[in-house]
Amino acid sequence: MTEEQAIGMTTFDVSTTEVGLKVILTDKLARQENESVYTIVGKQAGDAMGRFMERDAITLFSALNGGTTLGADNKYLTLDNLAACINHAQANKFGSDLVIIHHPNALFEVVNKQLVAASPRWTAPSLDWARSLLERFYEFSVNNVPVFQTGEIDKISGVDSGYGAIFDRGALGLLTQKGLSTETQRDASYRATELVTVADYQPFEVDDARGAPMRYEIGAVTTAT
Repeated sequence: MTEEQAIGMTTFDVSTTEVGLKVILTDKLARQENESVYTIVGKQAGDAMGRFMERDAITLFSALNGGTTLGADNKYLTLDNLAACINHAQANKFGSDLVIIHHPNALFEVVNKQLVAASPRWTAPSLDWARSLLERFYEFSVNNVPVFQTGEIDKISGVDSGYGAIFDRGALGLLTQKGLSTETQRDASYRATELVTVADYQPFEVDDARGAPMRYEIGAVTTAT
């Protein structure tokens, strides 16, 4: 314990951004509906804000690992490529709590090409795993790494590929100054009630080296082969 070595710790500032939406419900609409309009609109507002927050986090994917991408345009997320991404993350010490997130159209390739049109080298030794994957379809794990899907991943401009990511859960963070909240305000002159939903937050990178973007095709899957 005689040699000194710098920890290499760095700090940075994160500022939150307030995001919100407003819905105006007229008295006439509220009277005409049998069900509670406030409940219906409240759920829609909550879902919309949830999607907005999710999309903000997804924008961080492409910058992980200094922007060095696994996969490429015109490449499909086959089980071989999925396993290779996991191996890359483990070999490069991303962390012990890895997760993968990608578009459902990208993950469809794992089910369609490797399990539905089954090759014996994948199905024979792991029938229980294959059955579990088909039952849950888009939520499964490979080599103890859970795989999640979200339809909020957009195509890169001009092509059919998009950025998912593999990362340790400690690679990204979310600073929340004010959680999602909704309040109402009566406006008698409009004969209406305003519903205002607001959150104040900011997703950010904690450790760029503990994740990497995964670029694979996410174009629409045919339903009439």
